[in-house]
Amino acid sequence: VKRLLDFATEKRPHEELFDITNDPYCQNNLIDNVLYEPHKIRLSEALNTYLVKTKDPRLTNEKPPWDSYPYYFKNPKGIIPYHNSRNE
Repeated sequence: VKRLLDFATEKRPHEELFDITNDPYCQNNLIDNVLYEPHKIRLSEALNTYLVKTKDPRLTNEKPPWDSYPYYFKNPKGIIPYHNSRNE
């Protein structure tokens, strides 16, 4: 049970690679398996190319915009920013 609890609650590794045909529940991370090294390299390069192409803030050292989005919630008066909700 400990293995399953850890799998469900621990932080995810930096990289993961699964054979979803033979492991549909993604229980066996193949990222360190030497047989899958070419796939790991190809997929990592494809991801990095995409992140550069889309100017992803995780690569540009800019502050990610999702860290500053306002929070919203629904109240009887309608939807208002969370940071303004205490001023009512």
